[in-house]
Amino acid sequence: IKLSKGDILVANQEKSASVIESNISDSRPVEKSSSKIDEKNIQEEKNLDVFIQKAPLVGTVYLSPKPGEPCFVNEGDNVKKGQQICIIEAMKVFNPIEAERDGIVYKVVVSDESPVEFGQPIIEIK
Repeated sequence: IKLSKGDILVANQEKSASVIESNISDSRPVEKSSSKIDEKNIQEEKNLDVFIQKAPLVGTVYLSPKPGEPCFVNEGDNVKKGQQICIIEAMKVFNPIEAERDGIVYKVVVSDESPVEFGQPIIEIK
């Protein structure tokens, strides 16, 4: 039998496809119980009506006015629109960041002295 280059390529593709199919059939089913739990948690969080306060600029976030002092806000605290929630340092300038909504601090998303990007979530308010 005389094969041309195209025939060899087709033969190799068919062989590769059969190897892939056999590997797929050998794989075990993935357990999906954890994904159901994750989906449930995501759905519950969506129902909480949480507002995500985002970083208005790039810099380093500070959750307290000075090292060793209490944080501006903690999870569970009531906040009012305009209340200072943190500081973001950008180019040696300390910018006070104020809450955009009234509510209760549901979660502080960032850690103290961590870098933040523009639009990155800082805290969640419900």
